[in-house]
Amino acid sequence: MFKQFFKNWNNTDLITQSVNDSHEMFKIALEMFQLTRAKYSKKIATDTEELGENIKKKDYLLNHYDKSIRKKIYEHVALSEKEDQELYTSLILFSIVGDIERLGDYTKNMFEVLTLADLSDKVMNANLERMLGNINDLFSKTIEAYKASDVPTAKEINDEYFKYKTELDEIIEKLIVKNDFTSPAAYALFFRFLKRVGAHLMHISTSISNPIDQIGYYVD
Repeated sequence: MFKQFFKNWNNTDLITQSVNDSHEMFKIALEMFQLTRAKYSKKIATDTEELGENIKKKDYLLNHYDKSIRKKIYEHVALSEKEDQELYTSLILFSIVGDIERLGDYTKNMFEVLTLADLSDKVMNANLERMLGNINDLFSKTIEAYKASDVPTAKEINDEYFKYKTELDEIIEKLIVKNDFTSPAAYALFFRFLKRVGAHLMHISTSISNPIDQIGYYVD
């Protein structure tokens, strides 16, 4: 069903513009995430302050796209004849761009933790490095599934995130219950924000794979 609606988007100018803009949003959000991951892994030498400004600019751009796309969707629904409104499609797209905007917010939050806290615990860093890699892969996979309206891949993303969510919850619980790590609060925040990034990716993938009333819910 989603694939059919996706085809219909290409028939309406404002919706076509919105879909194209959402692809650009996703690209910017991924860039923000990868910059944060690279800075955490010390794989880029860019000055932290300069990188922080870059991430803030990208986050501002995401906010701009979010407002612009929502305006276009409102205009499309308001100006179209009832049979051309594509309300189902418009609601799904409205939901998706909100998720992409939140991806930027949580990535910015992770960068802020990274710049303010002492993240030097070897055990936690091993977990964090691995989970950053997992969510990065999920990020790229979600983008491709969204562009192609790929339902089977979207369902795979839902399953993968459910697995990561369980593991992230266990890590966060250990940080809260066992205060024997360096900077436990900072790590808990970082993992929590990372979990929310994954959650919004899954929300987008369920927009592809699930009926509208089950968007955001894991269906076994």
